[in-house]
Amino acid sequence: MTKHKTIKMRPYFFESDKEIDAGIAELMAAIWQHKFLTWSCCEENEPGMMIITFIFGLYADEFIKFCQDLIDARWKIKGGLIHLWGETVPLISVIFPREQYPAILDKVRNS
Repeated sequence: MTKHKTIKMRPYFFESDKEIDAGIAELMAAIWQHKFLTWSCCEENEPGMMIITFIFGLYADEFIKFCQDLIDARWKIKGGLIHLWGETVPLISVIFPREQYPAILDKVRNS
């Protein structure tokens, strides 16, 4: 797995800084402005693709609604479960083309 340049950011739901890939940091900041809970992100988890993993489907759904006119066959949604806060909660990963990053950032910032 490729190691990307990271920057320290503090999500609104953490009490400490987290390392976030620099290439997706602006989008994560915009997502957190909407108070979405995220688990992880990567500026390129596979060639040409970015990923954001949301805690709970509600946040993934809202993100997808923001970007609905950009979605094409390359977008992928994956789900899983994690034990968190004493219970099992869903994680929803949204994988999207890196080339759409500027348009996605604009959609999230302006939603």
